Amino acid sequence: YRAGRTAMKECKREETAKAFHEWRRPVKELFYQSQVLQPLDGMKHRRNAAERLGDRLGELNDLHMLHIRAKKSRSADAAKHIAKKQRALRPAIFKAGKKLFGERPNQIERTLKRCVKFQPTITAQAVRQSELFLEACK
Repeated sequence: YRAGRTAMKECKREETAKAFHEWRRPVKELFYQSQVLQPLDGMKHRRNAAERLGDRLGELNDLHMLHIRAKKSRSADAAKHIAKKQRALRPAIFKAGKKLFGERPNQIERTLKRCVKFQPTITAQAVRQSELFLEACK
């Protein structure tokens, strides 16, 4: 989560294709972590938000690759159209990022601790799911 917040701040400082592409990795990690912890309160919403943001970041990366190809092929109209789509997508990305990474990490930690304390059976289920997931990945 913290890495995702840091990457988002880096994208705001420097709106480069590389920065957006590097932001996608912590967003995907948060998606997978939230998926494993989905039985806990709020994790389904966080998983969905991370998935949407990851998809938008992927779309922006795809547009960047298309833009490079259009420039190489000297297709000015296509390059302009792609650049316009990129500019339109960035505000949506930052809006989704603000929703997903709006809380401070220590607030999330407190919320998770509360869930663990007051919902031990759900927590145990999430731990079992994560263990099964890790074994399947081996």
